[in-house]
Amino acid sequence: MELAEKVINENILVHALESKEYLHRHPEQTNFFQHARLTKTINKAAHLLPDNHCKILDIGCGTGYLLLEFLQRGFEITGIDLSQEMIAALKEKIPLNLKSKANLISSNASDYLKQKKEVFSLISMSAFLHHLFDYEAVLKLACSALRKDGILLIFFEPIKQPVDSGVRYFFHKLLKETDEKLYRLSMTLQGISIPDEQYAVSDFQRRFGGLEIKNVRGILNSEGLKIINENKYCARRYGIPSYIATKMIRSENSFDIIAVKQ
Repeated sequence: MELAEKVINENILVHALESKEYLHRHPEQTNFFQHARLTKTINKAAHLLPDNHCKILDIGCGTGYLLLEFLQRGFEITGIDLSQEMIAALKEKIPLNLKSKANLISSNASDYLKQKKEVFSLISMSAFLHHLFDYEAVLKLACSALRKDGILLIFFEPIKQPVDSGVRYFFHKLLKETDEKLYRLSMTLQGISIPDEQYAVSDFQRRFGGLEIKNVRGILNSEGLKIINENKYCARRYGIPSYIATKMIRSENSFDIIAVKQ
């Protein structure tokens, strides 16, 4: 089996296992620090849209981390995800009065973007690119699917960013290890398993330390997009460690980008 195919298959397996428990397994996406970032970033992106009738595509929508936020703000949105189980879990979470505004499709992102010749006013993705064997190719396809003045929102992706100070690195590592121990204890007490072996393949870009943000910037620039907002921060499982790591230790392991197609 080729590595690219193995990455896809492991992602299908992992997300089938996680599905309804996805956000319980990933408190780094729901803690108070990250939720505040999510709300602020969604508001910035939504503010750039001319009205609520714009076409929005959420790639790798999962159980609705970004999609539900746009729905709650009155937008109609198409969500695609490789995992049928994640799509099924998301359908159960959408309030009855908002179901007509959501179009959910189980599809490989690359195939969908190549086959559908639609253009969108906004394309969003969260914790998505690092799962891909060739994230550059999919990112280029997403840029091509934006209309002029369309918005690209890349949220919560791992960044390749070393800690350059010995003292800072010591506290960075100590905080990371403590945070992770607390997380694993919490998962054990809740009876939630952690598929570490599958993560090693499905989170493919993490084996290289994350995404190279200079590479992401270069792709956006070459595809005619202008970055108007970029943030780097340190995401941890829980809110207080996230706050300390970002504000006090000043370490960075994640990034968000909002870009506009010129």
